[in-house]
Amino acid sequence: MGIIFKEFVIFLKHPIIEKSDALSFGKSISFIIKSIGLYVIFTLLYAIIVGALYFLLDLKVTDFGSKATQFFKIVIMAPVIEELLFRLPLKNFFKNIFISLGILTFLFLRDNMPLVLAISLGLGVVLLPYVAKFIRKLEGRINSFIYHHYGVLFYFLAFSFGVLHILNSESFTSDLYLSAFIYFIHPLISGLYFAFIRVRLKYGIIYSILVHALTNLLPFLPILLRG
Repeated sequence: MGIIFKEFVIFLKHPIIEKSDALSFGKSISFIIKSIGLYVIFTLLYAIIVGALYFLLDLKVTDFGSKATQFFKIVIMAPVIEELLFRLPLKNFFKNIFISLGILTFLFLRDNMPLVLAISLGLGVVLLPYVAKFIRKLEGRINSFIYHHYGVLFYFLAFSFGVLHILNSESFTSDLYLSAFIYFIHPLISGLYFAFIRVRLKYGIIYSILVHALTNLLPFLPILLRG
């Protein structure tokens, strides 16, 4: 666990694209378990800090709202959509960026037009690199630009992931700065680790979705165990 954490910290200092590691089944399970362990330790420390702030500042407990969200949305849907949006473009930049943009297009349009039309427009964005010659001509330039400014893309996506969780919060309290800390810092650091997994491992998007889903599952375990 300590080795993974050390590699994570080193990677954050200078995010770069390297040859991804291919793990055996046994090593994959071990990596996932260690990743969950790191997440639990981080979350416990984070909870202690937030709890201390509430106590010292005599603030009311924030209603996070997410506890009442449907299990399917938090444990299955959210990890898949969020990883495809914020982690998929970290490798194979050009085509994967259009996949993320296509998903984003669908999410923005689905409530404002017929579902079939929103899906069609989203797929249209995904297919642009394959059908539009003027866009294909930009592939080399875009890939080169991102490769040479990779840290910008890496941290922009991580920052955006944190901001998303502020926007999704159902009760952004009047304690503005503390609310921002609670809703932003935890997903920011978690997102950075999911991104590290995505870049570090072969088939990293699968690993990042799986670890994301398992960490989202943790709050539900007491409910599931109670039956």
